[in-house]
Amino acid sequence: MSTLKSPNNQGLQDIILYLNGLQGGQPSRLAKTTKGANTKAKILEACYLVFFEHGHKGMSFAKIGEKTDMTKGNITYYYKTKADLLEDMYNEVLGVFATRLMQILHQSENDPKKALADVLNSIIRDSLTRYPFYMQTYGYVISHKNTGIGISNSYNKYWQVVSRLLQLLHPQASDAKIQELTLYIRSMAHGLNVLNGMSAGNEKALRALQKTINARIWNAIEFEFAKQ
Repeated sequence: MSTLKSPNNQGLQDIILYLNGLQGGQPSRLAKTTKGANTKAKILEACYLVFFEHGHKGMSFAKIGEKTDMTKGNITYYYKTKADLLEDMYNEVLGVFATRLMQILHQSENDPKKALADVLNSIIRDSLTRYPFYMQTYGYVISHKNTGIGISNSYNKYWQVVSRLLQLLHPQASDAKIQELTLYIRSMAHGLNVLNGMSAGNEKALRALQKTINARIWNAIEFEFAKQ
């Protein structure tokens, strides 16, 4: 029998407020003027596309300018270095993720178990299309440790949602157990991203593997909480 707890409406609302804070922290939303906000959003969207296509090594102000029809001077008015641009790009993406997760939570019928299941399904399902972004992010963080810290911190904020949902499902679980389960889920998702990148052209098998991994993650959650 499952040991997972019944719905906790206040807990879900707290997570939604947390996500709302991440959404409000999007660099384009923090601009002082509407023109500045629109320009930053345009630059960061182009930065994402170039980063996705060419990675951190191939990303340049010139390539971003090609996608925005802006001069290098226009771009450097907002961003002096590529490192600053990349960090803001990732925080912008984090805000987009936050919006998606809020939608999932709003549709969860105030049930943390359904919310977590839907969040995990979204993370695993999207890995087949988003793995290049993950791989480029990983490469940047590894090769630029000092400037990569900001991106790592942004990414950790995303996974805080999974941790908080796990805590809602089993309030008696220790912080160490919640962290262990969160890291387990992350490792499975990261492993799938790597596998996606190495298995191009085998989409049918990868889709089947996604379902298997999602089921195994959930079984692990149930099993670990049953031991508490």
